[in-house]
Amino acid sequence: MGYFAARSAPFGVVPTAVVTATFYNFAPERVAKALPAAWDVASPTDALRARQESAVAALCRYGVTDDDAVAAADLAEKAARSAPIDGRPLFRGECGAGLA
Repeated sequence: MGYFAARSAPFGVVPTAVVTATFYNFAPERVAKALPAAWDVASPTDALRARQESAVAALCRYGVTDDDAVAAADLAEKAARSAPIDGRPLFRGECGAGLA
C-alpha cells in the first residue's frame, strides 16, 4: 500500500486505472488492493510530506548540508528543464507541473 501511495501521490487521488497504467509492470490486482484504500490512511499531501521528511532525514544522516542540497537541487533543476517529459508521467506529476 505504502509504495503505491508514495509513488502516485503527485497525481492526487486518481482512478486506480491511472496508477495501474503508470506502474504497468505491476499486476492490476496488486494496485487495486492498495488503492484507493491508501487514501483512507493518508492523503496524497500527507504521503508527499512523509516522502520529503524521510528524504531530508536520510540526507542529514549522511552529512549532506543545506548548501550541498541547494547545489544538487540547482543542478537537478537544470537537468530536468532540458529533459523531455513525453511518456514520463511520474516526472510530469512530481517535477514537471511547473516546467514549460
